[in-house]
Amino acid sequence: MINTELLVGTLHDLDRNRAEWRQSQWRSCFAARAAILDGGEWAFPELDLWWLTARDDDPDDDVRMVSPKPRAKKVRCVHVRDRAARVLGLASDQADRLFFSTNALSRLYTIVSDLCEEAAA
Repeated sequence: MINTELLVGTLHDLDRNRAEWRQSQWRSCFAARAAILDGGEWAFPELDLWWLTARDDDPDDDVRMVSPKPRAKKVRCVHVRDRAARVLGLASDQADRLFFSTNALSRLYTIVSDLCEEAAA
């Protein structure tokens, strides 16, 4: 089921913070904002990586053991796209459309509107 509250909240947050938004970068795209608004935390905040610290509610299939540097301790992580798709309640094709790297803000408004209509149907 699509989480329309988080979906719309994420869009409004991006619109209010346009200077921080970069759809083509995993750390500052729609997916990242949704995951962070849902309480996600970057596994390696000092690095420009797209891994979130895994939580108990992340499916085992999404969890990876990641080391940011050779010989560094591995950390349980989940890719920001996987977490965002799950907490937003999106199917893979819906997430692909929403998280596409070249989406302009106007396109995101259209996609979010479409997804909300799908959820209401």
